[in-house]
Amino acid sequence: MGSLLRALNVSHVLPAPDQAAVCSPEALHVDGGHVKLSFMDALFVDRVPMQRLFFYEGPGVPPFPSLSSLAAVLAVFHPLAGKLTYRASTGDVVVDCTPAAVAPGVRFVEAEYPDSIDDMRRLAVGDEHHTEALMLLGPELNAGRLPAPVLAVQVTRPAIGVPKADEVACKFLRTIAPALPVARSPSLYTPPDQRRRSFLLRADDIKPVKQLILAQSKAIGELMDTHPSTYVAVSSLVWTSIVRAKCLDPAADAYLLVPVDLRRRLGPPIDERYFGNCVVPCFARAAVRDLRDGGARLARAAAAIGAAVRAHLGDPLGGAERWLERFLAAPREVHLHGVVEPVHGTDFGWGAPSRVELVSLFTRELVLLLGAAEDGGVQVTVALDHAHMEGFAANLLRVSGEDLNGWKSC
Repeated sequence: MGSLLRALNVSHVLPAPDQAAVCSPEALHVDGGHVKLSFMDALFVDRVPMQRLFFYEGPGVPPFPSLSSLAAVLAVFHPLAGKLTYRASTGDVVVDCTPAAVAPGVRFVEAEYPDSIDDMRRLAVGDEHHTEALMLLGPELNAGRLPAPVLAVQVTRPAIGVPKADEVACKFLRTIAPALPVARSPSLYTPPDQRRRSFLLRADDIKPVKQLILAQSKAIGELMDTHPSTYVAVSSLVWTSIVRAKCLDPAADAYLLVPVDLRRRLGPPIDERYFGNCVVPCFARAAVRDLRDGGARLARAAAAIGAAVRAHLGDPLGGAERWLERFLAAPREVHLHGVVEPVHGTDFGWGAPSRVELVSLFTRELVLLLGAAEDGGVQVTVALDHAHMEGFAANLLRVSGEDLNGWKSC
């Protein structure tokens, strides 16, 4: 497999000047040309830029897209065209949306993958991640020092096997890297003893997990108020699978960091054009022995996750002044990222992506949940130490000693 991409063209895209007035939603007014980061943004300000890959393949995919759509989006979500910077006068980190900051435009790279369509296809469909190769497919975002760009975009196509006469048959990747506000950029290098894999769980596979949670809850006398959600069911299965794969002290506690989405819980409601963070990290805690209990582990995990989430929903901003302190002091165990968001529905005009991956990792152990292309399904991407991955995979595919028919890798 080749090691370098060839940049075919690098351009810079500015917000469309006449687009904001006709778009829905209307462009958000930026007071004074600066957007101050919220305290929720502060929780993530020192994390790596978030690189998300969208894989597309099919007869409707053009060789490279028109830049007009990106220009139109930037007109509505104007801060994405700005620069993250530090204002010495106030001591704040802000997104600078002034004309001078926006003037360079968003960097747009058209690149060529050094190998064939088949090589790229294997990269896109394999359950075992080739992390270094995946990272090549995302644009470089110079976020090591301020001011730093908020967004970069890259489109990559294979070098071999692209018909020259038939542009419609060209197959390529759409890679978008919206950056969480970043003050420093740790290396994206994956440790040699870490593995990343993706699994696809269909709606029919999640249903028996929900049923087991209900049955186990009844058996231990902890009846649930509501039917377990897809998020709770998959999170419980993932958490117990990780705990069972590790040699942990049964008397110790296990932790799972769960992001709680507050967009629908605040008043007044968050504007739909808001592009910053609106999540708070909370920690589910349970005894290791309870998460290994074959007759009740899913119910125990679901109860712990539900309790952690409910603690924040009752008073969404309660104790906000201590969130960062608690986040930094919390045990560095598994981080669960995502709320089963339907990113596979992202359509740039040539249909849904065949796969979506988050390349950047901000912690050593991470679980990413994404709404799958199949209705009601969930894509589970996991980063774990090499020694634990096989045990995790085996446990993930097993519920109370019974294999789930229909489970498959992405």
